[in-house]
Amino acid sequence: MKFINISDPTDVENYLYLQIEEATQKYENITWIVSGGSNIVLTSDVFKRLSDDQLAKLTILLSDERYGSVGHPNSNYFQLKQAGVDFNKVKSTPVLISNDATLEQTAKIYNKVINDQFENSDFIIGQLGIGPDGHTVGILPNSNATEDVQNLITYYKGVDYQRITLTFNGIRQISTVLVFCFGENKRLAISELANSNLSLKEQPAQIFRQLADAYIINDMIGEPE
Repeated sequence: MKFINISDPTDVENYLYLQIEEATQKYENITWIVSGGSNIVLTSDVFKRLSDDQLAKLTILLSDERYGSVGHPNSNYFQLKQAGVDFNKVKSTPVLISNDATLEQTAKIYNKVINDQFENSDFIIGQLGIGPDGHTVGILPNSNATEDVQNLITYYKGVDYQRITLTFNGIRQISTVLVFCFGENKRLAISELANSNLSLKEQPAQIFRQLADAYIINDMIGEPE
């Protein structure tokens, strides 16, 4: 894990774009794992800069999703589309594909999608984030998702949404993890990640301490880029 300090939004966008551009120069089959929340605008801005040739080498998959009807307005997929990500231009499989599928069924289907895609990828880029409470992807502190040690995708009923998310095992499969975390409200979470050895249950973002190729791009601590 390495902390990288970037404060200018344009530089943040350029950093992510250059990581994807470099991957498309080296590999033919790249999986780009994207998350929701504060990452949505960044994903859209970078997506719009990618050429058709670059997009042809990419498969975009969500790191997590809020369960519900297909295309519901609180879903990450819907919000990414609203922000300008044109899924018709790139290979992608949404998490929510049937209004008749239960939470468990939907998670099992997406678990197979992730397994198959990871097995057939030359390179996997994970564009993730950290919440003020220390969560990452859809793994909230003290949730059932912190206990799944078998699957790449898990599901549970949270206090706000029913969630489908990458597990810690799923995150470990990513070749390079880029974690974007900005703002005063995330200062404590960043400080705890950098300075405290908490359990994954207490702070799911601690998973990044286990990864050699995890880069925490933030505006508080670390080496300037």
